[in-house]
Amino acid sequence: MLVTGFAFETWSMETLSTKGCFLWLYMTAVPMGLCYLAWFSALRRLPPATASMATLLTPVMGVLSASLLLSEPFTDREAIALLLTVGGVGLSLCKKSS
Repeated sequence: MLVTGFAFETWSMETLSTKGCFLWLYMTAVPMGLCYLAWFSALRRLPPATASMATLLTPVMGVLSASLLLSEPFTDREAIALLLTVGGVGLSLCKKSS
């Protein structure tokens, strides 16, 4: 993240606050670190194809989190979209019987 930030963003030391510095450290260490730990833990327990299918559920977590934490509207449209997404992932994980 740091290399990409320096490569594509412009900034000055005057605009960097202590709070911003701590938040940057938090975002790079805690959420991303937990995601990598969860990913490699899943890879130890599941085949890579199965583990990668679970990443398709990321939008479900995003919509549910936005609804709960940010009070974004959760209408029938979102519910149907999430059900279709979960259904698609479920179908892709089903083994074909021959």
